[in-house]
Amino acid sequence: MRIFIILLSFIFTLPLLSQGIIDEMAQLTCECMEAKDLKNKSSDEITNIMTDCLTQHLIKNITAFEEELNIEITDQEAMQAVGEKIGSKMATICPNIIMAIAGLSEDFEETVDETNTVSGKITSITGTDLTTLTIQTDYGVMVSFVWLGSFEGDEALIALKSKMIGTNVTVWFEELPIFNQKDGTYVPQNIITGISIN
Repeated sequence: MRIFIILLSFIFTLPLLSQGIIDEMAQLTCECMEAKDLKNKSSDEITNIMTDCLTQHLIKNITAFEEELNIEITDQEAMQAVGEKIGSKMATICPNIIMAIAGLSEDFEETVDETNTVSGKITSITGTDLTTLTIQTDYGVMVSFVWLGSFEGDEALIALKSKMIGTNVTVWFEELPIFNQKDGTYVPQNIITGISIN
């Protein structure tokens, strides 16, 4: 259960394929957090608030949660996968909150060098209209990047196909503000500008 909660604090990707209770949990957690005063809060404080909000609604909906997804709440491996989906859905509903966690993370800042590069292992690639690549850095931090267009190294990455997950890469990126229609704000996103396979 704790692993499930920790995973959510590092996920700030965009797309999600699941529906039903996943969507409901993400929506309820976002609403709970938006009702809190998050101004001047550290990333750890925001993460703790998210943990409380998620746990609160998970307990209230535990029966529907287990029945719809056909999993046991004590199954950590299954809950990790569900945690990724809830976190991804939250990024589409309240991206400002997810990015606040990412943007305020000192651990993330330590992984970025002066040329805006991050090295790590690819853990997931998700999305349909908008593709997001997530890597785990050597510091253990999960960082997501938007695959917006062609970039140097993309052909070699595409050629890996199903072997892409688990590949060690270095990502060059540019942080750009992307408009979020829901709350009328611009949310910073890490846009891939180049990748090399290590």
